[in-house]
Amino acid sequence: MSNRKEMMKGMANLPVVGLIRLLKAHSSEPDAIICVFEGEDAKYYGARIDSVFKSKTRRNVPCKGKGNLFSLKKTVESNANLKGVNILYFADRDFDFSDITQRNIYFTPCHSVENFYVNDATFRKILSDEYGICSVNSKKDYDEILEMFNSTYKKLENEIICLNAWIMLQIKLGEKDDSISLNLNSTKITDFVDIELDSIIPKYDLGKLGKMFPNSGEVNDAELGTATNALRDNGGASSCRGKYIIQFMRIFLDKLSYELNNKQSNLVNLNVKPKLMVNDGNILSALSQYATTPPCLSDFLITHNELALAS
Repeated sequence: MSNRKEMMKGMANLPVVGLIRLLKAHSSEPDAIICVFEGEDAKYYGARIDSVFKSKTRRNVPCKGKGNLFSLKKTVESNANLKGVNILYFADRDFDFSDITQRNIYFTPCHSVENFYVNDATFRKILSDEYGICSVNSKKDYDEILEMFNSTYKKLENEIICLNAWIMLQIKLGEKDDSISLNLNSTKITDFVDIELDSIIPKYDLGKLGKMFPNSGEVNDAELGTATNALRDNGGASSCRGKYIIQFMRIFLDKLSYELNNKQSNLVNLNVKPKLMVNDGNILSALSQYATTPPCLSDFLITHNELALAS
């Protein structure tokens, strides 16, 4: 029985199963726009797509991982029955800086969707809308909290960029050697740093990461330096692993809420009672309206909406 369960679980991720889902979606409504997402990324993209494709019904097809998404795309494009169907693909760039948006596949300009949630613009909106802190009436407090966020976020970047460079190198090594793999989903940002409102305390050692990831490979200092520079040149924290970055945001917001409710706080002087409740499971949905929408995504959606209307 267990072998059969494993077999069925594996079959669920095969590109052909995704193709069947596409065919069903197409047959039920030929004029629908079919969107293929990695994991739960529809929580970010959904409303943004609908705001542009106003006359189209959206059908979602989730793909577990970028590899499956690529395989599905290749399978679909070789199927004559699907020519002319409005299919759009949305993928994370991850650590591959050569992945650029083209034709009907959109790549994030940052590491992944989660990075859209952690930046100055998003935090400003959360401060105003969720915490009710006015940038005019409470300008001093607003500016101090904003500065604290930006400063701590920069400290996070400085402390984890080498870690992310190491991870990037391991992923590239794994593409050539199947024995090298990292189980990143079993880790979280607090495995590597402690997060306070005004500080980031590192607690990992690059030289000991091999013990945490026993299936990792050897990298030298020169390779690590080159990879670190590549991350800095391509956005710094925005090119670091998105799941770690958004975990930082959730922890920062939790600690900010605590301090705002604490009359004896040494960090903030305001006494407000925010009702924002986020956790690692709901943060993509809870904060989606505040996440940034990059111009490249808007351009991609507008272009394909015009193509769909013209067809």
